[in-house]
Amino acid sequence: MPIGRAKRFTGACSRWAGRARAYPLLTKSKAGSKFLFCRASLSKNRFALFRTHSSPGFTLLEMVVVLAIVGILTAIVAPSVVSALTRAREASLQQDLKIMRKLIDDYYGDKGVYPPSLKALASEGYLRAVPGDPVNANKPEWRTVTAKEGGISDIHSLSHERGANGVPYSEW
Repeated sequence: MPIGRAKRFTGACSRWAGRARAYPLLTKSKAGSKFLFCRASLSKNRFALFRTHSSPGFTLLEMVVVLAIVGILTAIVAPSVVSALTRAREASLQQDLKIMRKLIDDYYGDKGVYPPSLKALASEGYLRAVPGDPVNANKPEWRTVTAKEGGISDIHSLSHERGANGVPYSEW
């Protein structure tokens, strides 16, 4: 069979007859063989690992390489993000404790007694609202230390976790 001419086939190779017209680059079939192989159709395989000609889309190998690179970058960046979130929560806890302890001292300096509760600080105008504990799921619940004279003299977190410095948050 001459190259570039499509011939009608029967049986197992009839499925190649339509492609033979579409792709004129044919190889001659071996004597006695029932199959006709089209070079162009082999290079247009949708599941090819390597590109033989410029074609739109990505090959399976390119997609695997990209996914591997994304996975490696994620594995490198994820611990940094988690530690940054932990440091941010700890900084927020330290700031909240510092501010509330200062407000308790201000209340004591103004009134001569410690505040009976954190809600009293908010109702008297020292706080807008009782802040949430950043390391205890932002719940507005705190462990308070009662003074000898009565009222709140100190405040701590209710969390039982340890900070980056190894000290439990409840002892900060």
